[in-house]
Amino acid sequence: MTALALPLLAACSSNEKKYEQAIADYIQTDKRGVWTDLKFKVISMDATNCTVADSIRILMEDAEEEKREAIATEETSLQYMKKKLENEMGARIRSKVVIDIYERNIAFSEQRLDSLRKIDASEARSYVGLDSDILLAIYVTCKYGIVNPWRNAYQERTETFVLTPDGGKVIGKERMRKNFLPQ
Repeated sequence: MTALALPLLAACSSNEKKYEQAIADYIQTDKRGVWTDLKFKVISMDATNCTVADSIRILMEDAEEEKREAIATEETSLQYMKKKLENEMGARIRSKVVIDIYERNIAFSEQRLDSLRKIDASEARSYVGLDSDILLAIYVTCKYGIVNPWRNAYQERTETFVLTPDGGKVIGKERMRKNFLPQ
């Protein structure tokens, strides 16, 4: 059992060191490529893989949310125009031009609602033919400490970094999505 656990621990440690080095380089290098020693130190680190399947799930959830919002907005607009048409029809002096405009806008809005309701977000075209287990990126939530060289003050931060699939380079920083973790 011990002989099996040691290589596994060494692999985890090796990956963490790689992630730590990539994050340290990213934090201590400015936009012009100038490296500044900030006495970077990792306090804690947690890595999560993002696969094709995770990305498809996130894209589909986002598309459904956008669809719901667009339908709600269009329904609100449609109700507003119907109310305005009703007011115009009940007015003592009616304007045929205004009534025609409202009727055209209502018809257009109803067509748009029908189109929105028919949208199917079940297919992620970018990933057609790809294996769902392919690793796209690694999200590393890292709590770290640095020393600001200008103020000589110690600061702690927690941020999520997006790393390349091999873990050797930081692509960027990002707030990790709540719906990211596999369910």
